[in-house]
Amino acid sequence: MRKDWTCRLACLAVAAWVATAALAQGRPAQEHEDKDEEKSGTDVLTPLLEQRISGKVSADDVIVDIRWPFEGLYSSTRVYGSGVGIWRREFQIRLPRTEVRRLLKVLVSNHFGSLPGSFGADEGPNEKSLKGRIVVSVGPVTKLVSQADTGDQSAVLQAIAEEFLRASKKAAAHTVGASSLLNGLEKISAGTLAPEVLRVNVRRRVATVGGEGWLLRMNGRRVYDELVEKVGLPGSARVLVLSSKDFGTLVQVLRDSNPATLPQSLYAAQYTDVVIQLLNQFRHIQARQFAGMTAQTNGAKQAAFDRALDALTALHARAQKEGRVVPIPDQTQSESEERERERKEEEREREREGGPDGDRDDAKPMSPTPPSPGTP
Repeated sequence: MRKDWTCRLACLAVAAWVATAALAQGRPAQEHEDKDEEKSGTDVLTPLLEQRISGKVSADDVIVDIRWPFEGLYSSTRVYGSGVGIWRREFQIRLPRTEVRRLLKVLVSNHFGSLPGSFGADEGPNEKSLKGRIVVSVGPVTKLVSQADTGDQSAVLQAIAEEFLRASKKAAAHTVGASSLLNGLEKISAGTLAPEVLRVNVRRRVATVGGEGWLLRMNGRRVYDELVEKVGLPGSARVLVLSSKDFGTLVQVLRDSNPATLPQSLYAAQYTDVVIQLLNQFRHIQARQFAGMTAQTNGAKQAAFDRALDALTALHARAQKEGRVVPIPDQTQSESEERERERKEEEREREREGGPDGDRDDAKPMSPTPPSPGTP
């Protein structure tokens, strides 16, 4: 059931049992940690990962996102099943498919799919006590496990995070970045950057009564599109994978609009929210019927936005027509909650990495005993 029109992300908090592990020479070992852990739900993630490890299903829909202290620095990596990665939210890296498969096996052998949603403080990690977290997505299924910097520490979570960060650091010997959003879009068109580094989210409410609307998430060539029906009615979701040609056409439209130069507030007949992220380049545009603003107020910039929005709206319609139906899990988290969580995490990371100006992760080493993420 839905209480609002916004998309609900799958955040499965399943906990069958908790294991601890240490990776010795790249091989995980497990042992039971707490026999009193309550069982809740079923591990739906592991079977999906095993299918992709075996090659029965393409691993291109796998995303593993990690933010964790590593070698004295607070670090982050995002690894896609295709082998493309994003190191410290700033650079593209590439890992061999064999290495990606090995890392997915680390998730399976350490029973990540059966871990509880959080470790540490009894009240659960909050924005001031979060040490790190791991998010694994396979298609429409997403699982997040977080670790507070106080209370019980999970050796399993630590081992998984270190394996992915170590592999990503090795791949970071060869990186590609973007000096601006436009520069990044140009590099995607040229093939220098992979499609996976581009993420576009569009939320649109098409009715003011009842909460109807839709949400489109484009992560590279993979498009997830969800219809949100009236309050109290279930929505529906579809997935569409764009061809390289169609993806390139859309990137060209975004390039022509030069989104980084567009005003943050623009006109739209319906409430519209557009977020474009490419590595560390980010643009968030809100469009609706603002007081004193018309479709002509911002002239050419409004026209550029409208062309981009028309292309994204057409993509939504195509996904609904041609996309494969996927389930929307019952245990979910709203899009606005997810975005707010990510925003707060990134603010805390910038504080630890080098202050509010967002210096690179290696600008400020962590102290021997890392302070709380909320501590300046």
